[in-house]
Amino acid sequence: MHLPTQNLLAWEGELFLFLQILRLLTFGKPRVVSVTLFHLRVVAATSLRLVHRGRTKRLWWDDYSAFIVLLVDVMFVVIMWWRFRDGGKHPR
Repeated sequence: MHLPTQNLLAWEGELFLFLQILRLLTFGKPRVVSVTLFHLRVVAATSLRLVHRGRTKRLWWDDYSAFIVLLVDVMFVVIMWWRFRDGGKHPR
C-alpha cells in the first residue's frame, strides 16, 4: 500500500513526536520502563493471589514460595532502576 507524500510526512512527524514524548516520559530509558511495567503487572497479580488465598484461609506451601519470589522480583526492579539511574554509564 502506497501513501501519498503528504500523508507520509504527517505519519513521520507524528512518529517523531510520539518518540520524543516517550523519551521524555521514560527519561530516555524505554527498555527499563517496559520491563518495570511488566514486573509491576506480575507483582500485582501475585499480590492479588496471595491476598485472596490469605482471606480464604487457603495459604499453602506454594503460596509461601510465591511470596519469596515476589520479594526477589521487587528487589530486582529496585536494583535495575538503581543500576540504570544514569543510563547505565557508571563504572562497574
